[in-house]
Amino acid sequence: MKLKRDPSYLLGQLTGLALISGFTAALIQAAGKAWRRSSEAIEMMEEKSVQPPLWRTLTGEIAACSGGELLVDDGVTAIRFTIADVPVLDARSGQPVAELPTCGTVAVVYDANAPMAMSLPPLSNGAVSILVNPVPADMLPLRANAEAKGYQLSWLGFQSPITLTRGDITLELLLDSDELTYFHRSRDIHPLDRMERLSQPVRLDGSVLMVPADLIAALL
Repeated sequence: MKLKRDPSYLLGQLTGLALISGFTAALIQAAGKAWRRSSEAIEMMEEKSVQPPLWRTLTGEIAACSGGELLVDDGVTAIRFTIADVPVLDARSGQPVAELPTCGTVAVVYDANAPMAMSLPPLSNGAVSILVNPVPADMLPLRANAEAKGYQLSWLGFQSPITLTRGDITLELLLDSDELTYFHRSRDIHPLDRMERLSQPVRLDGSVLMVPADLIAALL
């Protein structure tokens, strides 16, 4: 089987995956590292008729991390990855992260055609990048988008409500919660009057409050 040697082939595949998963910067940076690994093994793959890389992303919680292995579980799929020499990157900036966290959500970019031990859970040596702080593609910065619609944002700290105000409208949110409270004096029905809960909890990405895109769309 003749494999494609052009680096743009791999870069194109990872770029397409990036657009789907929302990890554009980190995945494109990972593409270069993945291409170097693939090009080193290309001759052996041709000789042994090994399948070319099939790039996948597993996003889930860190269930365990020890002995050079990382166990990631998304609630449906759980895979152990060998992580020696695998770069750890920030999902938004693509910059290297000094230390892999011991808990929380990560996204592992891996080659699904790489050898995988049929243990429980399976062990893969196909990881090419670990992305921390992944933010879903449908999450948007709250302050910038709310202020663009004329709202003022007030937030005093982690235990305090996040308050948006404009005229007689007040919206209160809580960090790491899908609850919302919405007040206004108008007799008109607003889109947020029909929203009982957020589609995803409010989260903090670095210093930026992130909320679901449908909340921003519902703000009058």
